[in-house]
Amino acid sequence: MYPNLPQKTTFPSITNPRKIIKYYSSDTFKFFKANKVERAYLVFSKRLFNSTLEFLKEHNMPYTLDLPSLLKGSAFVPSKRVIIRANFGFGAPVTAIVMEELIALGVQEFIFVGMAGAIGLNLNVGDIMVPTAAIADEGTSYHYVDYEKMKGSPEFNALIDQSGIGDKTKRFNITFPDLEFTYGVVKKLRGLGFSVKTGLNWTTDAPYRETPLEIETYRQAGVLTVEMEASAIFAVAQYRSKQLKTRIKTAGIFVISDIVDVKEHKPAFFDSIPVLTQVLGHLIMRSG
Repeated sequence: MYPNLPQKTTFPSITNPRKIIKYYSSDTFKFFKANKVERAYLVFSKRLFNSTLEFLKEHNMPYTLDLPSLLKGSAFVPSKRVIIRANFGFGAPVTAIVMEELIALGVQEFIFVGMAGAIGLNLNVGDIMVPTAAIADEGTSYHYVDYEKMKGSPEFNALIDQSGIGDKTKRFNITFPDLEFTYGVVKKLRGLGFSVKTGLNWTTDAPYRETPLEIETYRQAGVLTVEMEASAIFAVAQYRSKQLKTRIKTAGIFVISDIVDVKEHKPAFFDSIPVLTQVLGHLIMRSG
């Protein structure tokens, strides 16, 4: 059973992101208050971050890299009041930390944009997939969500229906984005001319231990993609929304970067960058 003390989800945290931010970078609060930052785009690829800045330059969209030390390696787009949070690494634990800090700073909308491996047979490199749910096979989300309690709730059944992933997925531990916000992102992408698929994602901590057993099992359950952050992002937002009595909105956008089949893995990571750049660049320009 994980975490070791599953009842921990009923206890408040001792550590506090606001306190840590004040300790390391107290000027960050002043920056966020002065600039009224509304949305954060989470970017895991340095190559994508750099190509997006080039996109913004080409489209005469001003941005600044002159940010408080806590946000080093990120960019702020003043006219859209959005931050592109980047260069912090990848994986569930560090992404949860970044989210916690941004939530403490007042950000209530998160869109994460990155690569994913295709499990679904109808996906190709360069395709866009927006997750409406994520199987939690990482360790971080279990510190935020009591999955057994969640699966017994009417809310869980309603989310299963709204996400369109089907009843056969109920045996897994699953987290969900803000579905209204997510479907709004899908509508915007399609309005921009992008072809978008939606569905179930698998989040793992161990990309070099994806096995034929898992691929076949998850494929039969309708899983389309695999990556390393989504379920944790959804879990942090779910927990903090309830704890802060507010609505932390999340949505994810994946571009297929590799094919994960039962017998073979076909990497094509760099081939996904041009599509990711177009998606992220156009979304930033149409934020607000």
